[in-house]
Amino acid sequence: MAKKLNVSRQAISNWENGRNLPDVEMLIEISKTFHISLDELLLKGEDMNDITRKIIHDGSENQRAKRNLYSIMIGTFLLLMGDVYLYKGELC
Repeated sequence: MAKKLNVSRQAISNWENGRNLPDVEMLIEISKTFHISLDELLLKGEDMNDITRKIIHDGSENQRAKRNLYSIMIGTFLLLMGDVYLYKGELC
């Protein structure tokens, strides 16, 4: 499997043991290489397996991190605008 996907045996072992997950591009490559659908690969005929849960969890964590970053950026912008407004008021 490692040779077919051009990854190390350690990468495969890490996926199997849940230490790391293949990225989306690799999941697509696995699906193509072994002629199985992504649904079959991720769900294995069940509602959800561990890999599917981890991918969903990682995706939601990434979205939460992006929202936090945007909130910080907007807050910083508003603070800077407030400082500019106050500074301009002191000059007049």
